[in-house]
Amino acid sequence: MPEIHLINNVTTAEKVIYRILEDEPIVGFACKGIEIGPHGTITLIAISTPSGDVYIFDIRADQNILLNGGLVRLIESVDNVKVMHSSQLQASCLFKQFKVRLKQVFDTQEKYGDVMVKRGLPRRLLSLPALLERYNIDYYKPTAKLQRLLREDRNVWSRRPLTKDILNTAASEVLPLVPSLYVTLFRCLGLHESQPENNSNSGDKRESAPITPVSTPRTLPVVHTRANNPLKLPTNYLHIHVTP
Repeated sequence: MPEIHLINNVTTAEKVIYRILEDEPIVGFACKGIEIGPHGTITLIAISTPSGDVYIFDIRADQNILLNGGLVRLIESVDNVKVMHSSQLQASCLFKQFKVRLKQVFDTQEKYGDVMVKRGLPRRLLSLPALLERYNIDYYKPTAKLQRLLREDRNVWSRRPLTKDILNTAASEVLPLVPSLYVTLFRCLGLHESQPENNSNSGDKRESAPITPVSTPRTLPVVHTRANNPLKLPTNYLHIHVTP
């Protein structure tokens, strides 16, 4: 069963990132925090795999997770594609806070703009929810209470402990990226019919085989399981737990 893994220490981060670097050429990637941008602060990084697993790295719990836990290797890797939405602000925040350069990015917001241009239409930059709805890709929607907090509280991503709704919301920003949105845009641009285009961040020409999109909507979990206290969940739920 796919799971959401909450990681808050360097040792576990090293093991997870090593496995991702070896086994996952394409991942979903998102940074969350306070006013993400050149003057913001990253407190959490979410990564998803095409199989549906999500790894949430609690940077606020230990900033060494990024530099000493191996995340920097993934961020700067030209062999692992990071599928992101609106990557520029996240890239500037990563560099400002950690002096890390984000490489090999497939930006779904920019690629959708390319799709519009290819069809002879004006370039449009959609939000992630709008883009997912445009392609009829299902995603988790936060509770009304959290939606209000996300609008009104700039520090919501820095508050601890992380609630089940926050974890689900973080996961919802990376789960639809791979394989569903990545493959949809990849095909709309005709990239499966020709050589992959150069990546603007790295100039790398590595070929990435597209993966068949997931057609069945994924329901994100509404339960938070603690380590050593597993719960039996419905099969369409993900299992959230703290990875020791």
